[in-house]
Amino acid sequence: MKLLGWVMGYGSSLKDGDGLKHTPTPITRHTTHNPLHTTKTAIILALTIACLLLPQIAQAAEYYLDAVAGNDANPGTSDAPWKTLNRAYTWYSGSGTKVAEGDTVLFRNGGYGQFSESAYDGMARHFHRSGWVTYKADIGHTAVYLTNIICVNFHPGVSPVQDGIGESYLKFEGFNITTTNVTQNAIDLRYTSYFWIKDCNISNAAMPYTGHFAPYYWSANCVGAVDVMHLTVEGSTISNGAAGIIVKNNEIAGSSYVTIKNNTVHNTGDDGITTDRANGTEVSGNYVYNLNAMLIPLKMQGTVTGTFTLGDVVTLNSSPPATGIFCEVLSGYFKIWQTSAEFFWSPANQQNAAHLRGDTITGPNGTFTNITYLDIEHTDCMTISHESNVVVKGNKLFRNMAGDEQFLFGGSQALKLDAPTNIEISNNLIIAPCTASPEAGVTLLMGGGTTNFNLFNNTMIGAMLVRNIAPPPLEITNMYNNLISYLALDVDGGCNPRIINHGNNIFGSNPNGTGGPTYPFVVNGTERVNYDINSLFVDTANDDFRLAPGSVAIDFGNPSYGPAIDILGNARVGAPDAGCYEYGAISSTATGDINSDGSVDAIDLQLLINMILSGSFDSKADLNSDSSVDAVDLQALVNIILGA
Repeated sequence: MKLLGWVMGYGSSLKDGDGLKHTPTPITRHTTHNPLHTTKTAIILALTIACLLLPQIAQAAEYYLDAVAGNDANPGTSDAPWKTLNRAYTWYSGSGTKVAEGDTVLFRNGGYGQFSESAYDGMARHFHRSGWVTYKADIGHTAVYLTNIICVNFHPGVSPVQDGIGESYLKFEGFNITTTNVTQNAIDLRYTSYFWIKDCNISNAAMPYTGHFAPYYWSANCVGAVDVMHLTVEGSTISNGAAGIIVKNNEIAGSSYVTIKNNTVHNTGDDGITTDRANGTEVSGNYVYNLNAMLIPLKMQGTVTGTFTLGDVVTLNSSPPATGIFCEVLSGYFKIWQTSAEFFWSPANQQNAAHLRGDTITGPNGTFTNITYLDIEHTDCMTISHESNVVVKGNKLFRNMAGDEQFLFGGSQALKLDAPTNIEISNNLIIAPCTASPEAGVTLLMGGGTTNFNLFNNTMIGAMLVRNIAPPPLEITNMYNNLISYLALDVDGGCNPRIINHGNNIFGSNPNGTGGPTYPFVVNGTERVNYDINSLFVDTANDDFRLAPGSVAIDFGNPSYGPAIDILGNARVGAPDAGCYEYGAISSTATGDINSDGSVDAIDLQLLINMILSGSFDSKADLNSDSSVDAVDLQALVNIILGA
């Protein structure tokens, strides 16, 4: 691909070998273009390369599975499909044709059980693939079910341990994934790389209990990934479990190059989306809403007398009494699901046992007393923790709270940032209103040590709480063109947080150190305070935060910091509007604009060729809408650029 990069005038490929973006860069306006971008010579050379690719593309095979009418003795064709998932593994040991790298397996309606590639299942399955194997629902088949996807691609005993991480190169597209094991993640990925989940419905099984907050779930996640590199989760609906998507670093190889985009996450009891020490992450275009910590167990510490069994009804001696269902005792925690509208705690501080509404929890055969601690999950819409080179853009995060839940300060962020570095937050709609106190509806909470942090064109309703919990100092490098209903800088650990450069922001309350809750901060001449900030929007009561006609936010921004497009893909022309929505613009996402920069040119052409070479997929590159990116799409893109 370096030769191709030279032909196109760049010097190297714009994307890694899997065709996915891996090193997000700050959004900038394009002011100059390489002349080769639009020359016919470069395009003709690229088309020649595409023609050379055709024999290679034709080598990939398609196989079919039909859980109802198939037979594993069949050849796996459309007319004579296989029946079981076992027949479609690359390591299938029976007779007949085997699925190989580059192949696609198409599933027809039916249930196929669990997909499992695990180094710990008693078989030597440590994969170092170099090409994608694609498993996807066949066209028109929407009732294709898996119970789990499990991949543990780690080879123990290898030194250094990082070399024990395998390359899976597996894609899953169009599946309904609902685990039947309440303690198991629906998708469980560990110690692997190159994994892609697209356009799936993913959820966990509910517990068989009724109550005020039902349905209830075990502390199992919809998508859980530990030490996974080059992971993409996109276009999926994720609901009903503990965390929606959680990517963590277990310090064997670490998680990195993670892309989480265009997903809808809702009805989780823990965080909607979490990335923890996953460097090179992009989280974009996701919609997260309707989270509730009561869907999963709350934890307490104290003294157990007698016995408790899963499913026991328990009661707190409060007035009126609070009730729950016993879950388990694990690692010193007594865990229950709350089933009553009456909370177990007084809302002042959920982690202080003095605020429990009673002092004894009673079950059929035991009691729980001397309660010293109570812990409720934070249920943030999104958490980014201790990682670098991160882009968070175009997301809609709704952390709406009601009743006593709004008093759980510190446990209900819409977006929580914990010491990330080199991070850009742009074009996000972040909503966490709270009637109890502005700070109880934390929109943005940043921990200590956040540096090189840029905040552009976000709409944030709730509190933007900048809290420095420990050295080193927390710094926002650039904060421009935002709509912020409430800004507070908080000292908690002896270090003052700082906003170094700022301008063209509109605040819904006075953030000045001399007249408001922040220190040190002073609104400058390019900014303003608009106490009735809701008047800037179309209909806040119905969560419509587009700019209203005549809004002062129109053309209020600084074009030097404005992203080229808004949250909907509308072009920002001239002075950008403040906030995530541009008023009255039309979409700039033209057919063939693969990188969404507002133009269709040789950059898009190279990106499409990269996808063909790697076997990756992006719907913006699938110009003929046949669910694949190939030389036909390349020809179509060339025609668009040439104006044919």
